[in-house]
Amino acid sequence: MSRKMLTPAVVRSDHKENFQATAYALDFGAIRVCSQTYSPLHVHRSRKLIWRFDPEMYCLSLTVSGRRGIAQSGREAACGPGDFMFYETSSPFQGWADTDGDNPPQCVIVQIPKTLLPLSADGLGRLVAVRLPGGHGLTELVSRHLGELVRQATTYTEADVNRLTTITLDLVAALCANQLEAASSLPPESRRRVLQAQIHRFVLERLGDPELSPATIATAHKISPRYLYQLFEEQSLPIASWIRQLRLERCRRDLANPHLGSVPVRAIAARWGFIDSAHFSRAFRTVYELSPSEYRQLTRRRPGMQTSSTAVQGTPKTSQV
Repeated sequence: MSRKMLTPAVVRSDHKENFQATAYALDFGAIRVCSQTYSPLHVHRSRKLIWRFDPEMYCLSLTVSGRRGIAQSGREAACGPGDFMFYETSSPFQGWADTDGDNPPQCVIVQIPKTLLPLSADGLGRLVAVRLPGGHGLTELVSRHLGELVRQATTYTEADVNRLTTITLDLVAALCANQLEAASSLPPESRRRVLQAQIHRFVLERLGDPELSPATIATAHKISPRYLYQLFEEQSLPIASWIRQLRLERCRRDLANPHLGSVPVRAIAARWGFIDSAHFSRAFRTVYELSPSEYRQLTRRRPGMQTSSTAVQGTPKTSQV
């Protein structure tokens, strides 16, 4: 662990005899994402500790479970599951965490060097020790992003780390800018990447809606269809083909699931937005070189296939719309 990422503080707990804590950190270049679970506690970062060492970080903390709070710069915030709070390492603070029923305090913290957030220090200072309610808009997007970072931690390649560093910075900056009503101050590329992430999440949450289309996506995000297509020029597939591919993959997964063996093929297709059974069968055969029924029968004979989307005839073909 790099000393530059440490934030010295005094920790006290009424559970000294059975205090438990687990923590692990993901390094993404200059930023770090920490997942922590611990017994109820109080934490104090004093001016003396700041003088001893200050990593000069902004910290965005997501409460996953339990109750947590922080006091800094004359303000105090209390947060529940899904809420964020923002603080910084260069001023004294006091924090606390407690259980919520049977749920221990758990959080995910993003530590970002102050020089990397493209917003004014005065503006960001107004967010310190302010509760940022979760469950909607950018807070929900950032929450899901951090959850995926933690869940997929062991799978990242070096290229993934570079990409995830950029989008994590962009999302945190966008969340802060949105709270400050200063979105226009973000660099154009940051705004573009955040919009792409919002669209990706929008699509994934609505794959089963047969009305999902480039037109409805553009309308929901208040952009023109032309600009939507421009946003997806960097991807290997146009947006309509990407949606088709995602739907077919969900159908393939369900057809290979033995617990769904009694569900008709047409019902699985409809579940993922294919309302025309004949059209679905043609599209499925084009990609996987088998009809949906043939694929289901083959996976029943060869159970190991249900874990792989490339088990039939090698790599699936790309279907263009």
